[in-house]
Order: sequence, then structure tokens, then C-alpha cells
Amino acid sequence: MLFAEPTRYRAGLTLYGDYIDFSSLHSTVHQLADQIPLAGHFEEFMLGFAYELRKAYQGEREVKEFGDDGIDKVTYFGCKLLWPFYLVHVGMLRWAAAFNPTTKAIQANLFLLEAATEDALTRSDSKIGRECAQWLAGFRGLPTNYLLQFIDDICLDYVSIQRPGKERFATLPRMLRSISSYSKEYAAFRDRLEHISKFQKCRPDDLVSRAEWPDFKW
Repeated sequence: MLFAEPTRYRAGLTLYGDYIDFSSLHSTVHQLADQIPLAGHFEEFMLGFAYELRKAYQGEREVKEFGDDGIDKVTYFGCKLLWPFYLVHVGMLRWAAAFNPTTKAIQANLFLLEAATEDALTRSDSKIGRECAQWLAGFRGLPTNYLLQFIDDICLDYVSIQRPGKERFATLPRMLRSISSYSKEYAAFRDRLEHISKFQKCRPDDLVSRAEWPDFKW
């Protein structure tokens, strides 16, 4: 069964599951990423999530024991995921599921993932967590010309906040709202990349950020 725990300093969550849980969810991500509206522009972005799931069930991320004795003690795999990246990934999966025929197994994986996500959000902070869960429930996808580098920038800003913990988590709803293609933050970012791309004679989505990520606390 999939479940999640918020990380200590609220940078994200640790998603837990056994081999079958993660391999099944990994398959779901691949199936949906290869279909409209994700195939093409958003596919590589979604496969980044699938990569972490695969590394988890291969035992190359977190491994943790739960339970108190020989009867209920179990070992689960886990992977740490940053809130802004992760919430967009979860929203994209549900968006794609609305456009394609899905099996009961796919739907079960999506509901388990969403339940684990909402639980970890509200355990981080009940009020802020509910705001983020409402944003996720209302997510309706992104246009095909959306510059995904903006989500990288959002994540960089999130982990760069000097006071990790509740104060960092409190900024998450505002950051999630800025992901909208209609936000003033995204518009400014798009205009800046379009300006740079003219000088470099490339497309805006070909530009790669050279900013260094800080050694942040999870």
C-alpha cells in the first residue's frame, strides 16, 4: 500500500511502498506519459517521476522498517520528492487519465497516490496543506507551449528559502498558484526566456538554467 510522510523540514514528502506498489505505479506513469496530453512536450518531465519510482523499488533510495514486532514489522522502499515538482506530477497524471481509457489498476494507483499526498500535505500543516490539496484538485493541466523550466525555478526558489520548515511550507500555495500559465510570475519568466532565446538563436524551451542548487534541508 502506498503511503507518505512529510520530510522533517517540509521540502517535500517521502513516498513509501513495497516492490509491487512502486512497480505498478511506475507502469501507470509510463502508460499515461505516452498518451495525450502528456506525450511529446510533457513526457520527459513525467518520466523524471517514473525514474525515481524505479530507483525506489530497486532499493536505491530510502529503505525503512515499520512496525514493532515480528508480526507487523515490514520493510518498505521510499523516495524523497520535492513538493512543487511532485504535486505537478500528480496533477498531470490525473489530467492525462481524463483523456484516456484507464484500467481499474490505473485508477487504484491514482487514488492511492492522491490519498497519500493529501495525508502528507495536511500532516505538514493542516491549513496550508488543505490549500495545496485544493490546488491539486483543481489542476487542469498546462498548455503545450508551457516552459517547464519555470517549474525548475519554482523548486529552486522553494529549497533556497532561508528558514526551512513551516515558514518554507507556508510559501507553497503561492508558488503553486504561480505555475498557472496566466500568472504574472510565469509571464515575466516566459518573456525573459524569449528575450534570451532571440540572442542565442534558439527556442525558449531549449534554454537550460545554470543556477547552482543549494545544499538544502529536506
